[in-house]
Formats: sequence, structure tokens, C-alpha cells
Amino acid sequence: MSTILAHGPSAVVYAVCDQVVDRYEEVIGSLQEDVDEVEQSVFSPGRTNDSARIYVLKRELAEVRRAVLPLREPMNRFAAGSVEGVHGDAAPYFRDVADHLARVADAIDTLDSLLSAAFEAHTAQISIQQNDDMRRITAAVGLVAAPTLVGSIYGMNFDHMPELGWLYGYPMALGLMVLSSLAVWVIGKRSGWI
Repeated sequence: MSTILAHGPSAVVYAVCDQVVDRYEEVIGSLQEDVDEVEQSVFSPGRTNDSARIYVLKRELAEVRRAVLPLREPMNRFAAGSVEGVHGDAAPYFRDVADHLARVADAIDTLDSLLSAAFEAHTAQISIQQNDDMRRITAAVGLVAAPTLVGSIYGMNFDHMPELGWLYGYPMALGLMVLSSLAVWVIGKRSGWI
């Protein structure tokens, strides 16, 4: 640090730039933790509602990007020693800051890509969950619809239905209802809908 202090005002500019970029690295580290949590939540076996959190994180990344990207050009000029009033021998120190700033910018792009992928995975999981729900609802309707059909046919009170005068007509109708529900249940269970 004493070698940079020998450069006078350039040392102050360097110290400020270094502090700013170091704080951006801390922010990126915190955002990385948040993105990791979102990824774990999205890929957890339970149902989660991560879309709002993903949006908030993408918004925070956009704000950090707006703060970081405009600094790249000035840092490159400091690193090249082409800024009047900044000692040219301080350029290696500014190159270090510019490298850190470049890492921060790359990390922003990486986190943004990870969040986009997590959001796509989240929406795909929602679609799969909705399909599973519709299958279960369909199976439940099938369990009720089959006996309803049998009951509605025999509830029409036609005079010329041979089963109405038959001694076993009523038990046959009940058995047909049970068997139709059982058939729907077996088919639904085998296909994984129930």
C-alpha cells in the first residue's frame, strides 16, 4: 500500500475505485447465495412459488448491471494510464481493479442466465404439475361418471326394460356401477393418474 501512496492523488482515486468495486463483489456474492437458494427451491420435490423471487432477483441484477457497466470504460482508461492527472505508474493498480470489475460483470451475466434457466424450469414444473392435477381430476370424474351413467339409464323408468321385471335387475345395476368404477380405478391406477 505504501507504494501506491507515493503516487499522491492517484492513490486516492485508486482507493476509492478499489473500495467501490470491492463492494460490488460483496453484492454479487450475496446475490449468488440468493440465486443458489432459488435454484434449490425450484428443483425441490415440493411445490414452490418462486416466480416472484426470481423476478426480484433479476431486477436487482439489472440494477447492479446499471451501476457496474458504466465503470468499465473509466477503469480501462485508468489502467491504460491515459487519464490526465492520474500518475501513469499507478496503471497496474487500476488494472487490478479493472480485472475485478470485469469479473463482477461476468458474474452478473452468469447469474442472470442462471435465473432465466431457473424460471424456465419453474414454469415447466408448473406445467407438469397442472397436467398431473388434470389427470387426477379426470380420474376422479371417471370414478363418478361411470356409475352415474348406469344409474341414469335405469332411472329413466321405461316400461319395456327387461331388467326391471327381473328379480336380479337391481343387484345387477348396482354391480354394474361398482364394476364400472372399479374398472376406471384400475385403469387410472395403472396409468398413474390415481
